[in-house]
Amino acid sequence: MSDAVHANLEDLRRLQKAVDVAVQEVNDSLKKLQRTVERADWTDSASRNFDTQLNSATASVRQTTQRLSELKPILNREIQALQEYLRRR
Repeated sequence: MSDAVHANLEDLRRLQKAVDVAVQEVNDSLKKLQRTVERADWTDSASRNFDTQLNSATASVRQTTQRLSELKPILNREIQALQEYLRRR
């Protein structure tokens, strides 16, 4: 018995686009934040502590965007498989 196919091709494409947009928006925001920090006229022990904590926080966010990016090939495979299935139907 084979698995039944219950998927909407356009929904999968929208999901793929949403992942792309989310990753890009987060990366853009991180770059903007970094530029703002670099331009700030703030150099003391508190700023160094802030930089350390910020770098730790942004590293976690970057890991999350990396994981999201790793989902894209899964969606691509599913989209391709569904397209092939619909062609053969």
